[in-house]
Amino acid sequence: MHQRRRVWALAAVAAIAISVIGALVWTGDDAGQDDESSTTSTERSTTTTTSSSSSTSASDTTTTAEGGPGAVPRAVSDVSAGPGGGSGEVVLNWDAVTGATGYRVLRSAAPNGPFETVADLNVTTGSATAAPDVVNVWSEEHSYIPSAGALDAPDRSPEFQYIDVVSAEQRCYRVVAYSAAGDGPASVTACGSPP
Repeated sequence: MHQRRRVWALAAVAAIAISVIGALVWTGDDAGQDDESSTTSTERSTTTTTSSSSSTSASDTTTTAEGGPGAVPRAVSDVSAGPGGGSGEVVLNWDAVTGATGYRVLRSAAPNGPFETVADLNVTTGSATAAPDVVNVWSEEHSYIPSAGALDAPDRSPEFQYIDVVSAEQRCYRVVAYSAAGDGPASVTACGSPP
């Protein structure tokens, strides 16, 4: 009989201890939500913490971990500009960015700007817009300018190329990767002149 009372007393103490620990550990502020909603709230807090801890100095854009759900793309890398194959042409190359759904090409006559958008391509649909003097924008998988039509699946090419007719002047470029979460920081500036 005494052993049963001890077992019940220990069980009651354990239940109280678990309740106290649970109350101390629980950090949600949405009373009345089910467990799935609380988990989602906690995940959002984690994502927010991650995003505020990793920012880039190129444009003061806050980003979450690359490739994560809802992540703003990182800066485009390996951007280079140089003489194109035709008279008066400049070619711009850049590497693909994980999680990007599109790219904007910004152009200026000077390294410090002002820059204006001269091409915008969506790598999930294949749609693109460009200034009249933009000759080509393409990747290993698709031609955006001139248009090869819609994409059946997102373009997974490792790099992209843009060709511009600029006469004899130097042109400077920056590339911005974007996704549904927003624009990533602008790339470094790459300048090139025609042959």
